[in-house]
Amino acid sequence: MRGPGRWLPAFAVAAFALGVAGIVAIAGDTLGYDFRAYVSAADRVLAGEPLYDPGVSVAGGFAIYLYPPPFAIAMLPFALLPDPIGLAAWLVLLVGAFLAGVALLPVRLELLRRVSTPVTTPHNFTPGAIAFQLGVPEAVAGGVQLAAMAGALAATGVAWVRLDHEASLAVTVVASQVLSPLLWDHYAMLLLIPTALLLERRHRWAVLIPIAGWLPAPAYPVTFAIALLAPFLPSRSERRPAADLGPPR
Repeated sequence: MRGPGRWLPAFAVAAFALGVAGIVAIAGDTLGYDFRAYVSAADRVLAGEPLYDPGVSVAGGFAIYLYPPPFAIAMLPFALLPDPIGLAAWLVLLVGAFLAGVALLPVRLELLRRVSTPVTTPHNFTPGAIAFQLGVPEAVAGGVQLAAMAGALAATGVAWVRLDHEASLAVTVVASQVLSPLLWDHYAMLLLIPTALLLERRHRWAVLIPIAGWLPAPAYPVTFAIALLAPFLPSRSERRPAADLGPPR
């Protein structure tokens, strides 16, 4: 691939790494949330205490263990380590398992090389691929894709800072698809998440977003852009004047 498109793989890797680093940076006390539940269960096994708390029906905090007993046994080695070291070992194990799984997948190198040029991949619905399908030169289409990915990454960062949890989740879900090198038409099902958020906030026009699944391919990038930016709109219920809220109860 020539032109800006040759930087797409590196940009995708950098965007993923930056996203993970951002999540870790803002995780605070929630880093290792599930690990706390696992290792606390292993601690109770070592102490001869009951594995499950019958008074808990919903996992709402740390140390809530709702998993099969053998898994608590498997976590015993981590329970014997000091807390920071045990958590670090658990995270290293997860990353190692992920890398091993990728290495063991029966994916041919030819397919990986093809994915490295996503704008020319048939039936791809990313902004760059749609631009290429419409006759834009490959180098320019690669630039379009880079710009779309940069915009999605920027929208995600702003959402983390300025929006509430529900809206930032909707933005992140849509951005994850724009950042993907391949976007199939059935991925539009994920647009139901921002649609539900917008409808709950009285933006009734959002009911039109899922119609993208029946529109021609060039409509996909536009629809995803709308779904990416719409959660930044304030709730219409919050903007209603006090006189429209009805009498006090």
